[in-house]
Amino acid sequence: EAEDAWRSILELAPGQENAREGLARTLENKGEVGATEEAVELLVALADAADDSGDTERSVAYRTRVLAVDPDLTEARAALARGLLDLGRFSEARAHFIVLADHARANDDPALAIDYYEKVLETDAENTELLRSQVELTRGVGDTDKFTMYSLRLAGILGKHDQLAEAIRVCRGIVETDPGNNEARIVLAGYLARGGE
Repeated sequence: EAEDAWRSILELAPGQENAREGLARTLENKGEVGATEEAVELLVALADAADDSGDTERSVAYRTRVLAVDPDLTEARAALARGLLDLGRFSEARAHFIVLADHARANDDPALAIDYYEKVLETDAENTELLRSQVELTRGVGDTDKFTMYSLRLAGILGKHDQLAEAIRVCRGIVETDPGNNEARIVLAGYLARGGE
C-alpha cells in the first residue's frame, strides 16, 4: 500500500520532502479524520519548510491544500494570505483576509478584525465598504487615532465621488468623537462650502 511505502521511506530518511509530500497526498485521499489530521500536519510542515527556504509559491500551494482539508484553520489561512500578498496575487489575498476578518468579528475580536481589514486596504485603498467597517470597529474599541484616520480616508473618497452628504456625516462623526480635531473641521467646512448642505 502507498501509505506503508511512504512511511518506510520516511523511517529511513525523515526529512525526505518527496516522501512527506507523497504521504500527505495519500492521507488526503483517504479522507478519514485521523488521516486528514496527519495530512494537515505534514502539509503545514512542508509549507513552513518552503517558507524557510524562501519558496513562497510552494508554501502557497501547500497551504492551499491545508485549507482544502480543513478550511477553519485560521493560522494556515493567514499564512496563505500573506504568501499570496508577497506573490502579488492581491485579489486572492484580499479574499482570504476578508474571511479572516469576518471570522474575527464573529468571534468578538475586533482588534484582530481591524488588523486583517488593514491588510485588505493595503491593496484596495478605496474600498469604502471596508473603510466603513474600520470606522465602526475602531470607534467600538475606542481607538480614536485609527477611527480618525479611517474616517478621513472614507470622507476623502466620498467627497472625491461627490457623495457630499455622506462625507459630511463622516466628518461630523469625527468632530463628535474628537471635538478638538481641526483637520476634520477643515474638511467638513470644505464639504459644506461645496454645497453639501
